[in-house]
Amino acid sequence: MHRRPASSYDDQARTAADYAAALYDPLQFERMIEILGHWQDRLVADRRLVSPEVRVMVFNTLGRAQSALGFPGWEANFRRSICILHDADPCDVPRSAS
Repeated sequence: MHRRPASSYDDQARTAADYAAALYDPLQFERMIEILGHWQDRLVADRRLVSPEVRVMVFNTLGRAQSALGFPGWEANFRRSICILHDADPCDVPRSAS
């Protein structure tokens, strides 16, 4: 199967979040953080770089990996997601808040 190359930052960040999320069950939390850490920095610096949905995906997935390892920063990532959802999709807040 041939996949088209990512054509935007939104596609790239979504692909990174999907890939990192797939590493959760095999407990590859360090790799998840490697994949998403640079996206966190970019998305904090420029909130318009990708869609709100993709920012939530990145922050939630990264926060779950950080939490699993007891690393600092996981709470901030979940708070970021909640703030994004309050603006973009208030009905989806409980998913990030729990």
